[in-house]
Amino acid sequence: MKKVIAVLALVISSSCAITNPPSGPGVFYTDVKEILYYDPYVNAVSEFVICSNNYGGFISVGNSGLNAIKTKTKIKKIHSIERTYHNVMLIKAESCLIVKGQDF
Repeated sequence: MKKVIAVLALVISSSCAITNPPSGPGVFYTDVKEILYYDPYVNAVSEFVICSNNYGGFISVGNSGLNAIKTKTKIKKIHSIERTYHNVMLIKAESCLIVKGQDF
């Protein structure tokens, strides 16, 4: 019986929802923002946010890649690209890509 409980605990704990920011994931809470790209010569007129979510390590939904942004926004010149990571108690994890720039 102890082996069954140990195996179930291992399976449940290995599939918890986490994000992987550069500073490492927090067990109880993560709220990190990193800048991936910055161009000071472009003014940030518009902003587009796209996110991917994970629930309990069992369900992952969303597309927060640059190709998704290219198809869903009209930003022509990029001012900055940022990535945010948010995690609460290994239950819900969210990773967002934020693109700021000019759409003209």
